[in-house]
Amino acid sequence: MYTRKTLFTIAIFLGLYTGARAQYYYLDILNTKQTEANQANFKKAKVQSQIVVSLDAEGRKTDYDFKSERDFLDDYRQLMTVTASIATGRSIMRTYFNPHGQLTKIVDSTRNVITTTIYTYDKYDSSHNIKEIYVKTEDPKNKYTVSETRRYVYDSLNRPTRMIHFRGEKLEDSTTVKFVLDSAGHIVEEQETNKGKIYYKYNDQGLLTDIYRYYPSKQKMLPDYVFDYDAKNRIGATTTVNVTSGDYIIYRNTYNEMDLLESQDVYGRQKVQVGVVRYRYKF
Repeated sequence: MYTRKTLFTIAIFLGLYTGARAQYYYLDILNTKQTEANQANFKKAKVQSQIVVSLDAEGRKTDYDFKSERDFLDDYRQLMTVTASIATGRSIMRTYFNPHGQLTKIVDSTRNVITTTIYTYDKYDSSHNIKEIYVKTEDPKNKYTVSETRRYVYDSLNRPTRMIHFRGEKLEDSTTVKFVLDSAGHIVEEQETNKGKIYYKYNDQGLLTDIYRYYPSKQKMLPDYVFDYDAKNRIGATTTVNVTSGDYIIYRNTYNEMDLLESQDVYGRQKVQVGVVRYRYKF
């Protein structure tokens, strides 16, 4: 049976969670590129809709009955995702892309909260790098609004060197996130002012394998995410780690002949299977 925490992690893995936290390079740059690549693959396969359901380890519906449906609209320039479960309630997320397939906006709305994320690019830059990400979260009922802006700076080879992180609408309330590159040009270290460092590790093919940091409470380096790849360099498994509780969740992916996700076997501690996520498509 899935727990609320497991459902939350499923939402993150499906790209349904838009809240900002650390690991900016992964969430802002790499995850955005992956979202764009996924959308391009859906378009290539002529997918009209995708249905995602969660089942227990025996393939039965869970008490939380997690279900997500994605519809591809406006010649794949818009993706509407409706997610519902007893644990998380119902949410609608609209994702927008420009004619070049770049992610431009996400509007994620639940019963009480609306989060809007806007992606800006330098139209004069042929590299199409993200210039700025603006996030605003609103709770109209309680008259609550919070916003932030993440502005990226690149070197002459179009590699991110730093990000200016503005909180709220005041430009003076900002910190700087610095990125360190290795000799191959990969981002291997990320540090925001007065915060701990995030580390990135890659395999021989230059694919990200680990995101980790030092945890003072454990007095050692521990991973937040671990990625494994199959023979086609697709993500074969993703491990998400909760260092505080000591729990971890592993998703093992199966793809169909069109490189679309078919299923994910979900494993918990001791590598015991706790569920499965199934994907169905309409063409």
